[in-house]
Amino acid sequence: MHIAGYVDGEGSFHVAVQRNDSTSVGLATRTGSPMSAQSADRRQVLDLIRQRFGCGRPGGSLDTCLVFGVR
Repeated sequence: MHIAGYVDGEGSFHVAVQRNDSTSVGLATRTGSPMSAQSADRRQVLDLIRQRFGCGRPGGSLDTCLVFGVR
């Protein structure tokens, strides 16, 4: 399976900074990497990627598209 193609075509990485009073600086970061958007009928591909990496999950609407994400 050529996983890099899915990351190249649909991948992204983001870091969000949010206020969080429970931290010493009052801010916290939240990272994520939505990797690949696929039509719902291609869920098998995203499930195989999850098995390979041992993390993440396909999510989204079952009637439109799914996004594989790791947080």
